[in-house]
Amino acid sequence: MFDFFLKILDQSASYAKTDGLNKGIPFEAFAAKGLLVSDPHSPYYECRETNGAEFVVGRAFKSAKDKAMVVIHNVIDKGILVKELYR
Repeated sequence: MFDFFLKILDQSASYAKTDGLNKGIPFEAFAAKGLLVSDPHSPYYECRETNGAEFVVGRAFKSAKDKAMVVIHNVIDKGILVKELYR
């Protein structure tokens, strides 16, 4: 599953670089669309149109990334081991 996810992220990065970042479309929307159209369990599997679902999922991805980055920066800045954060 992890390999599948990384492959989609890699493809999404290529599309974002050529198609969207210059238009102000965030990378997370490309990642979301890649997953929406590639996952056989998705209602948008193999569809070209997602009715904007990639932006909803992309916002969730961005929120998760932003929260994770706070933890990452705290670990780096304070030198705290991750296991100590969750005691």
